[in-house]
Amino acid sequence: MSYALSVSLKPDAPIGAIRDELRLFSNDAESPSIPIMVSAVIRGDLTAAPSVLSLGQVHSSAGAQGRFIVRASRPFAIRSIEGAGDGFLTSAPDPARQSTHVVTVAYKPEDGANLGDIRRVFRVHTDLPDEPAVDLTATLHVVP
Repeated sequence: MSYALSVSLKPDAPIGAIRDELRLFSNDAESPSIPIMVSAVIRGDLTAAPSVLSLGQVHSSAGAQGRFIVRASRPFAIRSIEGAGDGFLTSAPDPARQSTHVVTVAYKPEDGANLGDIRRVFRVHTDLPDEPAVDLTATLHVVP
């Protein structure tokens, strides 16, 4: 015997990850309840790709750069980008209202910079009133 089960979300469900368990109850003495795992990721209108930008291996005398694409279904302007410093730079916020923006992230090790794996999160704030800021994550490995 097989059954089809449909699960849906309310239109006003909050942005973020959902992980829950549903239980189906039956009259079967052998299996009175059946657990069903349900998971979803609710994304806002504002998205970024890639989810993690790998800048690869960076020599302490060199640098690296990469790009994120930030999109929405309606035009928006980037008001600010947090996360620069410690050798990281970002492109200037773009005040032009458009549905796609390119955010450039660059890294050049400063004197005395730590070696090894580095992970940096950049937060992009837009003028979309009903959308939270979007986080961009860059990773790299600094070698001598």
